[in-house]
Amino acid sequence: MVSINGKPGGGGGTPPAQVTPWGITRVGGSQNFSNSAESNKVWILDTGIDFTHTDLNVDVTNAKTFVTTGKDARSASDNNGHGSHVA
Repeated sequence: MVSINGKPGGGGGTPPAQVTPWGITRVGGSQNFSNSAESNKVWILDTGIDFTHTDLNVDVTNAKTFVTTGKDARSASDNNGHGSHVA
């Protein structure tokens, strides 16, 4: 028998501050590069990326897809979830 009695940690209180993983800091991912002439870019080769993800600054104009058939054809938008997770 399995049962859930609420969220882990007992609830209440302030959640801990989010920590940016070292890899994101290493490639300058914590900075906001809004000018397309900036040289700090990271490319993710995966299932796509969620264009509206609140934790990601997605350069939609430079997003590419190489899938030609199926639900992921002709768009770099992530329908799988893995690419956004990796990013």
